[in-house]
Amino acid sequence: MASPPNLPIVLYHYDLSPYGKRVVWYLHLRKIPYSQCIQPRIMPRPDVSLLGVSYRRIPLLSIGRDVYLDTRLILQKLDALYPPSAAHPGISGTSPEHAALEHLLSARPPSPRTPRSCATAPRSTGST
Repeated sequence: MASPPNLPIVLYHYDLSPYGKRVVWYLHLRKIPYSQCIQPRIMPRPDVSLLGVSYRRIPLLSIGRDVYLDTRLILQKLDALYPPSAAHPGISGTSPEHAALEHLLSARPPSPRTPRSCATAPRSTGST
C-alpha cells in the first residue's frame, strides 16, 4: 500500500461554516494532519485570492498546488489519498446497518416541495 503524500494540506474556511466543520471533523476523525487558514465570512478573502481562485464559497482545501472546492470532492480526494490504515483509521460502517445508514446520510436531500394550500370548507352562515 502506498504511503500518503507528504504535501501540505491547508483548509480555508470560517468558523461558522457547516461545510467547513464537516471537513474539519473528517480530518480530525481520520487523524490527517492539516493546517487551517480562517477566512472572513464575507468577501473579500485575500488569502483565497492569493491561490489564484475566484471561487466565492467556503471551504476550500489545498493539497500541495491542487485546490479542491466542493465538500464532497474534498472528502473523496482525502479518502483516495489516505486509505484506512492504523495511522489514518477509516470511519465507514462495518455492518450492513452502518453501511445503509452511511449511504442514507450521504445521499442528496430531496428538493424542497412547494407547500400545498389547504382548501377551506365553506362556512355556514348560521341562517336556516
